[in-house]
Amino acid sequence: MKRSTIAAVLSTLYLLIYCFCLQWDALRTIGVGLYFFSPAVVIGLALIVVKDGKYNGPELGEDEFGYQDRDKSTLGPV
Repeated sequence: MKRSTIAAVLSTLYLLIYCFCLQWDALRTIGVGLYFFSPAVVIGLALIVVKDGKYNGPELGEDEFGYQDRDKSTLGPV
């Protein structure tokens, strides 16, 4: 698996554990502790995705603007 995919999966698991801990009163102190580390998890995820992520869609020309889900001929004048 790619590094960005692994980071996304681990961040999602972290979020699920955080939500689970807050729902159970016995684990609330762990959830509060996870809350303080959550900005580091989100920033780390963003940095990995921006650094290692690759775009596999079609490339636009130098003076071209468009959306990948629309045909270029239906976008109208620029």
